[in-house]
Amino acid sequence: MEKELKSSLEREEKMGRELQSIRERLRVAEEGEERLCHQLGVTEAEAVENAREYSAHVEALMKQISHAQQQLWSK
Repeated sequence: MEKELKSSLEREEKMGRELQSIRERLRVAEEGEERLCHQLGVTEAEAVENAREYSAHVEALMKQISHAQQQLWSK
């Protein structure tokens, strides 16, 4: 009976260490997820800004082309 109790306590200690290890891995994974979400948000914001700048640039070029065409046709 004493042997079984000792064995049970050892298993309980081992499971406690495993649980602590799992908790630590979970904490690290959650921190990594938070960092990735933040980086994704920053990247999305940069992509939106780049798209706006590109769109404005294309619009400006279209106006230049239209103006140039009008000048050519008026001659």
